[in-house]
Amino acid sequence: MAQNLTSSGLVKHFAGVTALSDGNLIAKSGEVVALMGANGSGKSTLCKIVTGVVAPDGGQLRLNGSTISFSSPQEALIWHCGSVSGIKPYPIIVYIKKHLADS
Repeated sequence: MAQNLTSSGLVKHFAGVTALSDGNLIAKSGEVVALMGANGSGKSTLCKIVTGVVAPDGGQLRLNGSTISFSSPQEALIWHCGSVSGIKPYPIIVYIKKHLADS
């Protein structure tokens, strides 16, 4: 069975500044998803939420339809959710390992 990671309506504020508003993502098992956009569009913040670096202030993160949250990057990695950044020209890549289907 294929695993799906989805986010809907994710919101994150830092010191009164909205870093992410209405963050949505769909990633399926085995997919590599590149997030691209203008500076300040929320790419890094979305990636940090999906990988457990920061918690969202609103919205939902779901794995196979069940709401989840990660308290740390280590916990996200237990579920095989992680990111690679700094690869030029693609700034952020979010991945879900294919063997999630075997979990």
